[in-house]
Amino acid sequence: MAKRRVFGILCLAMFAVTAYFVVDAVAFPEPGKLTKLPAAAYFTIQSNILVGVWFALIGLKELGVKTPRMDGAVNMMLTVYISVTGLVYWAVLVPMLGANPSMFSASNIWTHTVAPLYSLAIFFFILRGKSYGIGRAMLVVIYPLCYMAFSYLLLALTGHYTYPFLSPEKVGGWGVAVSIIGVAALVISLALLYRRRWNRRSGEGIDAGIGRADAVDVNFS
Repeated sequence: MAKRRVFGILCLAMFAVTAYFVVDAVAFPEPGKLTKLPAAAYFTIQSNILVGVWFALIGLKELGVKTPRMDGAVNMMLTVYISVTGLVYWAVLVPMLGANPSMFSASNIWTHTVAPLYSLAIFFFILRGKSYGIGRAMLVVIYPLCYMAFSYLLLALTGHYTYPFLSPEKVGGWGVAVSIIGVAALVISLALLYRRRWNRRSGEGIDAGIGRADAVDVNFS
């Protein structure tokens, strides 16, 4: 019981700090920043909002508050999205933008490193629940596809790309194609890898249905 309470408080603390950096980025954009669109347009902010709410729900549940049920596939999707945020930032964006000092600010370190690592830790080592099938796992692509459509809608409305690797002017037409395929492959690969890990920990038979939502529990064993 004490471990669960400490874990719940830690999750709420993670929520609070993540919320602070998200609100700060959206409401008080830095002057001279590298980006040209509102902060809320970026995958980083959106994925951090998602995991921030996730942290809060887990924390409240561990402190005895009744919260909505989330199955293993939902936990996996949130972990995949924030993992992509961190991986793309450090492996692609930082080198592309010349490792600008602003990219190493406290907010960027938190949203691209701390939040992803914490999400991975709780998904891989603490949360446990019913296993799920590949059909439900592949729902992970819905949000990235919607985000891609949203990015090009923003381009049509503002003339600005959300990310430089989506701009033919920066990476060429083939570069954009490789970027999109690469991100898609990363999302699907992580989803399959995370599903495999989750199902190994579940010890339950696989339910391949898409509609069920099985409760997720915390396990410190």
